[in-house]
Amino acid sequence: MVKKNVTRQSKRKKQTYKTRQHLLQTVRDIQTELLSFEQSSVASFHMSDYLRSNGVIPLWEQLSMRHMSSSEKRIDDSLLLTDVRCGFERGEFICLYQPQWCLKTGRLIAIETDVRWQHPKKGLMGSDFFLPFFEEHNLTEDFIYVLIERILTDKLQVTSTGIKDFLTILKFSSAQLETPYLAQLILRQFEKEHILPSEIECQLNDRQFVKNVSVLRQNLIDFQQANVSLSLGKFGSGYSGYPYLQEFHFNKIKLEKNYLINVFQNPRAQMIIQSVINMARMLNASAVMDGVNDVQILKWLQMIDCDIGQGCYIGGFMFLEDLVDFLTEYRKIQHNGKKAIMNFWQQKSKKIIHLSPDC
Repeated sequence: MVKKNVTRQSKRKKQTYKTRQHLLQTVRDIQTELLSFEQSSVASFHMSDYLRSNGVIPLWEQLSMRHMSSSEKRIDDSLLLTDVRCGFERGEFICLYQPQWCLKTGRLIAIETDVRWQHPKKGLMGSDFFLPFFEEHNLTEDFIYVLIERILTDKLQVTSTGIKDFLTILKFSSAQLETPYLAQLILRQFEKEHILPSEIECQLNDRQFVKNVSVLRQNLIDFQQANVSLSLGKFGSGYSGYPYLQEFHFNKIKLEKNYLINVFQNPRAQMIIQSVINMARMLNASAVMDGVNDVQILKWLQMIDCDIGQGCYIGGFMFLEDLVDFLTEYRKIQHNGKKAIMNFWQQKSKKIIHLSPDC
């Protein structure tokens, strides 16, 4: 009996040891996968962007911020500041572009810009990584200057496709628009390059509490008086919404794309989308729906008379070279009717490597 008990205990120990070894190996495998995932800069950015959009700070960022002393933060900030200055000089800040389309006719309405940092070591990083840092260190004006220079250069290549009748959308947070005289700075830059204000759209994406309302208001007034189109982005999220609509005329109201998640199983989301479309019409504005990621959503939005669509199915965020190729092919069929344009969208959606986390 004693021998049998010893044997059983020995077997249990071996099984426990094997189980522990298996668990340890599993943990190591998961850690390896997470590390390789994080090291993939584009994938890491997409996941970070998706998490932040849902109010979550990514784990790897929490770990990097934890236990950081004030002196370590100052050193970290100074290193990042050096990187930023070098990035400005080396042209590392680039734009990705996404088209907006009239869902009734298939006509190109606008091209939205979204800035990224092509860091030499960390890869492609989203604006959520560096814009708060710019705001904290009063770099907004320097950044806007670099951004406008890039957009102007890229715009020349885009118009070389023969497609010229579209708005260039510049996206701003409320914090950026709290920079005094920002609108005048931007308008002066466009004027130097003979770009008309009527070719520009200023999109306000407001997820933060506004600290300096008077400066933000003045920038919007300056844009409006110069005949720049105004759009209210991410409507229905954060602080973005009705107070702005009471004071300013927005040419577009762009609904937060999360309302389209499982929309066909969510009647309340359908009612919200329809009500925003109706409200936009009453305010003499166009309703824009972001997140048009498949043909079913596209057809449903067309059925409920949504004005403008944007999303992966009809053109995700693209590098400049991909956008030029995309528009060159679009130009060949743009006058062939709505059916030809829808077929074009369907074909291109299968070929383009999208750079949006929800594609």
